Amino acid sequence: VLRMFVVSRAASQAVATAIASRVSTKAGAVPMMWGVPGMQMGRVVVPRRLLSTSTPTPTPTPTPTPTPAMSYKDYFLSTHFWGPLANWGFVIAAIVDIKKPAEQISGAMTSALCIYSILFMRFAWMVQPRNYLLFACHFSNESLQLYHLSRKILSEVEKSKEPVVAEQ
Repeated sequence: VLRMFVVSRAASQAVATAIASRVSTKAGAVPMMWGVPGMQMGRVVVPRRLLSTSTPTPTPTPTPTPTPAMSYKDYFLSTHFWGPLANWGFVIAAIVDIKKPAEQISGAMTSALCIYSILFMRFAWMVQPRNYLLFACHFSNESLQLYHLSRKILSEVEKSKEPVVAEQ
């Protein structure tokens, strides 16, 4: 990782000299301050590795701090509860649609709901703290929408296999 910092105008001459001594130049050419890479409008952006001669010490990776548990009141007043609760409406609608004939199912809408649910399943898993209620809601919706999509596809396949009766 290249660590950068900005040097003030007063220190730019000393920094430019230090960098210039490390920059390879053509034979006999003297590097000028404004020819130094990273010099912009009187300020120098210098990689730290060029300023120190010692080997850099690796910075320790910070350990993630655990998020405090939410109280019941905070949970029931947050979107971690009300968002999934509202999304259960999709699941209820999909359960009601089980009774409908397959010809009434919209393939495009069912596909869109499948994509929507799988994306939000991932979101519910990755957000901290994990939202298990949202994950369960979208898992249920994904299962039902895939069932409806399979019904729609099987209906279309059966419809294409039926012989066409010509009217006379």
